[in-house]
Amino acid sequence: MGTERRSKRAAVSRGLWLPGALLILVTLYPMVRLVWTSFQGSGGGFSVAAYQAVIGHPLWGQAWRNTGIVMGASTILAVVVGTAGAILTERTDLPGKRGLRLLFLMPMFIPSYVLSIAWLQWAGAEGLLKTLPFYSFALSWLDGGLGGICVVMGASHVPVVYLLVAAALHAVPGDYGRAARISGAGPWKAFLTAELPLLMPAVASSALISAAGAMDNFGIPAFLGIPQNVVVLATFLYQLAIGLGPGAFRQAAALATLMAMLAVLLVLIQGLGRRIARYRLTGPSSPKLPLPLGRGKIPAVFGLGVWLVLTAVGPFVALLLTSVTPAYGVPLTWENVTVEHYLAVWSAIPAVLTGFWNSLSLSIPTALLVLFLARPIGKALARGSAPAARGLDILGVIPYALPGMVIALAVLLTYWRPWPGLDLAVSGWVLLFAAYLARFFTLGVRVWVAAWARVAPELEEAARISGASEGKTLRYIMFPLLRRDVMGGVLLIAMFAFTELTVSSLLAGADGMTIGMALFNLESGGYTLESAALGTILTVVSAGAAALMMKNPASGAIYGERGMSDDIDPHRRVAQKAVGGSEPPFNADGSVRG
Repeated sequence: MGTERRSKRAAVSRGLWLPGALLILVTLYPMVRLVWTSFQGSGGGFSVAAYQAVIGHPLWGQAWRNTGIVMGASTILAVVVGTAGAILTERTDLPGKRGLRLLFLMPMFIPSYVLSIAWLQWAGAEGLLKTLPFYSFALSWLDGGLGGICVVMGASHVPVVYLLVAAALHAVPGDYGRAARISGAGPWKAFLTAELPLLMPAVASSALISAAGAMDNFGIPAFLGIPQNVVVLATFLYQLAIGLGPGAFRQAAALATLMAMLAVLLVLIQGLGRRIARYRLTGPSSPKLPLPLGRGKIPAVFGLGVWLVLTAVGPFVALLLTSVTPAYGVPLTWENVTVEHYLAVWSAIPAVLTGFWNSLSLSIPTALLVLFLARPIGKALARGSAPAARGLDILGVIPYALPGMVIALAVLLTYWRPWPGLDLAVSGWVLLFAAYLARFFTLGVRVWVAAWARVAPELEEAARISGASEGKTLRYIMFPLLRRDVMGGVLLIAMFAFTELTVSSLLAGADGMTIGMALFNLESGGYTLESAALGTILTVVSAGAAALMMKNPASGAIYGERGMSDDIDPHRRVAQKAVGGSEPPFNADGSVRG
């Protein structure tokens, strides 16, 4: 038995050398090179002059202060709204919960820089909100700058908090609240005392993720902050990296190293929180009755409606209306509606078409190669074997946990040089491809872990015993079972890579333009109507990709919601029979019912 187990681990470990080599090339070596560059002096020796120059920079204090404000304010906003939204839509008798769920998740599928442009058309100086009588003294601080960055950043992170808290709500068994009710507590007191404390680890984890995302995000402070001279760490690093002064790259490397240390600290705090909160839920037992809102139903609907209109519906309606306006600032009427800006985006602005094809040619190969290389790691983690897989998993998480600007700078410092036989445009494409592989590798691992965890290992063992090779087993047995997971993973990674801006802001040159950089240049250059048209197109594309991803889910959790969750609960199965409903087509183990 021990010999067989060791042989299996050795076989799994042999399949890890290729993804391990990739992670060393695109993650470990560039990060070591980044730190080493930050400690190099002008003569090539060891020096801390770059750190001294960065700390003495005029923007140093402002960047850290503004970043702290944005991280704190946006995290508080995201946690409060996301937690309240999850509780109201998942545990109460609030009407219209399905539509509210979609609206809460909408910002997750839209690039944050598109949300920033939409916000400018909604709450900017010429936005729709200017028609409100109290706009000048109540909402003018949302125009841009620090206030607008905090609100838009918080709105973009609400879906993360919402998903994590909603998942925790579904994981808490109904027996806890039922025991409190039997002891004499009312519905809400039972929830607040028996269930809400169990949600705190998910709330804390989502808060740390939101804070790290606020430090990482480049698009929102670039669109809303740079025009008003508001500098955060991401834009400060961008200015240092593109600077032409002496030691600009070394100073940028020093700041990137400091940002990486802060990001690692947030990750360590999150890991410490998981260790402290060591308790185990027994899993869902009986269904939970919805909490009655009573007289609070109307205020709850009104409050959620105001938030969703302010941050989700209103900005994108304003973006659409701006894109069909004949000229900026001209009142829109039925007579002057035009689509010329949509035509101009594709015909009169070559950078947009170049950026579209570059992003498309980068995103699809990135998704396919990431899933191909991450498969053995995900399988080893799901099967609980090969300790080397856990080390590679940690190495793959680093580029996703660190700010994207740090990864871009690390790849730039490591691999930017004239490549034999390649022009600068192709070299830029290679740099972006390497950075995308590092950035999104952990998403591929997560997809495969969820996929392999749903499939019993006995299926694979039976095929191998019957004489099938590993390739035939994967092709004829495993891939048909995992096909939807793979398709969902391709859509997920390709969508993120296609709309990416932070990494490409440093690595995309004039000929290596991406669609995100094309939109950034349009907005920065004053082409407001064209940028609104392109932002609307990206919104539609992202929403379509999100709809396809929901049809081809990339995680076992989504799979469960679509079929197996009803069959897991025996009480719900009995209730279905009692009312004449049909049984779900899946058994409790996930197999198809005959």
